[in-house]
Amino acid sequence: LTVLVLALIFVPFPLKMEATGPALPIDRAWVFASREGKVEEIVAGLKPGGKVTRGQVLLVMFDLALMKEVTELQTDIAVLKIKSEAQAGRNDGAENRGVDPITIQEAKITLRKKIEQLEKLRQRTNANLGRPGSFTILAPKTGIILSADFRENLIGRQVKPNEPLIRIGFTDP
Repeated sequence: LTVLVLALIFVPFPLKMEATGPALPIDRAWVFASREGKVEEIVAGLKPGGKVTRGQVLLVMFDLALMKEVTELQTDIAVLKIKSEAQAGRNDGAENRGVDPITIQEAKITLRKKIEQLEKLRQRTNANLGRPGSFTILAPKTGIILSADFRENLIGRQVKPNEPLIRIGFTDP
C-alpha cells in the first residue's frame, strides 16, 4: 500500500489543463436587413466588442414602401370593421332598412384576412405598426459584435436586403 501511494505521488501523469480568458468567437455571421430601407438609428450602447443577446434590437430602419403597405392595410381594416358591424336588414317588402347579410359576411371574411396579412407583415419585417414604415433589425443569436466601424458606415445609409450590416461572433457557452 505504501508503494502504491508513493507511486501515485512521484510518478508523473498527464493532467487536464484549462485556461480561462476571453472567449474567442467560434462561429461568425452577418446580420442583414429583412427589406430595403434607410438606417435611422443604431441602438445606444451598441459598440464593437460589445455583447448582444438573441432577439436584442440592433438597428431601427425606415422604408417608404413599408409605410404605404402598412397604412393601406390599416385603412382597409378600419373600413371593413365598420362594414362588418353594420346591422343586417330585413327583407320584408320594397324597403330594405339595413345592409345585405351577404355583404356583411364578405366584410367579416375580408377583415380576418387583412388582419392576418398585417400580422404576417409585422412578424416578417419586425415592423412597428404605431410608426408605419419603421422596422427593427434583431440579433440572430447571442454573441459579440465583430464589426469595428459599423456606426460610421451605417447611420443614415440606404441599404438593400443583400448588404451585410453588422458581423456577430457566436461564442460557445
